[in-house]
Order: sequence, then structure tokens, then C-alpha cells
Amino acid sequence: MWKADRKPLPGRLLSCIITFNRDKEVTPESLIPVEKIQAPVLLLSSKHDEVWPSFESACWIEKKLADSGFRYPHKHVAYEHISHAMTTKGSWLWKLGFRSERQHPKECEEDRTALQKELLDWVGRSWASEEQGEQN
Repeated sequence: MWKADRKPLPGRLLSCIITFNRDKEVTPESLIPVEKIQAPVLLLSSKHDEVWPSFESACWIEKKLADSGFRYPHKHVAYEHISHAMTTKGSWLWKLGFRSERQHPKECEEDRTALQKELLDWVGRSWASEEQGEQN
């Protein structure tokens, strides 16, 4: 494994990213105006995201969409164990960088299976409703 200052690089890199993202000031200019999106929105988050607060952010976005009367379908799916590496295929790399991937490998794989099904179902439903809208 590559090392710098006697620390493995993947963990050190992740530590740098986490430190960089910590304690950032949220200002009106830094917020994405999600209520202006003109398409369905699927929010995917992890309750064990070690890089940024994806679960809390997705909850905030979901509330913002609901409060603004967002007219497109929107949904938030929170996974219990999967790490920040929310991919449908697992990798040994994720275990190097993310604690939840090391501590809960079986559960992370189950979350990935559910994630893939959710993505395919969402895209299928979104395209079907888009085609139905074009026919009317």
C-alpha cells in the first residue's frame, strides 16, 4: 500500500476531504435552489456517510421541495449501512476508505442491491410518466 508520513494514503485522503468539508458556513448563496428544478428528483443518502451529511442534506432538500409545492415526483431513500461510495457495485477500495464498508460488508452489499433496484424502478417510472405526458 502506498504511504506518506507512515499513514496509508486512502485514509489520509479521506481525512483531508472530511476536514475540508467540516464546519462550512451555509449562506443563501451556497444553497442550490432545488425548488426550481423542472424534473423528478430522487435523493439517495446514507446514514453512515463519513464524507458529508448526505442524510441530513437530503432531508432538508425533501422538506424544501414539499414546502415549495414542487410539482414533480420526488423521493428520498436513506440507506442504513452503505458508505459515501453509493455505487451499485462494491469494490475492495471502499473497504479501505470507509469504516461502514469494513464493519458491515454484508449490509452494504444488501444496500447496493436495494439501491440498484430503486434506481431502475425510479427511472422506469419517470420515463413512463414522461411518455404518458407527451401522449396527452
